[in-house]
Amino acid sequence: MSIISVKNLEKRFGDNVILRDLNADIEKGEVISIIGPSGTGKSTFLRAINFLDPPTSGEVFFDGELITRKNMDAIRLKMGMVFQSFGLFSHLNAMGNLTAGPVKLLKTPKPEAEEKAAELLKMVGLTERAHHFPRQLSGGQKQRIGIARALYNDPEVLVLDEATSSLDEGTEAKIMDEIYDVSGSRTLIIIAHRLSTVNRCNRKIKIVNGRLAEDK
Repeated sequence: MSIISVKNLEKRFGDNVILRDLNADIEKGEVISIIGPSGTGKSTFLRAINFLDPPTSGEVFFDGELITRKNMDAIRLKMGMVFQSFGLFSHLNAMGNLTAGPVKLLKTPKPEAEEKAAELLKMVGLTERAHHFPRQLSGGQKQRIGIARALYNDPEVLVLDEATSSLDEGTEAKIMDEIYDVSGSRTLIIIAHRLSTVNRCNRKIKIVNGRLAEDK
């Protein structure tokens, strides 16, 4: 069974059609690169399958379950997402950004949450930045915190939307190595521009003008 199945997906913003009749099945454990020209709908596709921008029409299934507005929060816990814009809370330090959700929403004891967060910060090479606030961090450091936060709940699917764009090529390769190492059977869906990252994926889905143009 596919971990994600997209049926006749369409996304509109007013009269502007971004995605048109898009169909795709993503199997468990696949490492997929979403490719295509800029402005063609790649990021919109990722936000639609996670219901951050719910589709205008069509259906998205996660592990056989239809995603709706009622169950989307529970399903999002199984889909970690990292965006180019970081999305960090400016009033929280690195440790706080990783633990806020688990402590407040999942009622994880704070010491337990901080122990796991420390392990993830070590994985992305930011142990010494645990108590730094976003304004004290470089773009690359903020992206690494975003990646660590997305991995906190051990999601079944990890989505990276140009999540390594602020990293130099060597750091990107190292972080991607770490992600592959900890992923195990986790499904990875990646938008990236460096060929070194794209070529590590075992499948490429190309979107052009909001339509599925290639899948191989």
